[in-house]
Amino acid sequence: MQLLPSNSLTYTPAEQLQQLRSSWWLGIVLMAISLTFLSRFLWSNWPSKDTAIPYLSNANKKEQ
Repeated sequence: MQLLPSNSLTYTPAEQLQQLRSSWWLGIVLMAISLTFLSRFLWSNWPSKDTAIPYLSNANKKEQ
């Protein structure tokens, strides 16, 4: 599968659309792969409920 065919000047939009429709499963597979990495990243880096938000984290400290 090529992103741009060798004869891209004579490649019509209908042929490009047909090629895109014929490889829809590749998009689904790549989305599933990226979703696993994204969900793992969010699961490990999402703050807990009792974590102070960053712009209020110093609000409770007394000024010196």
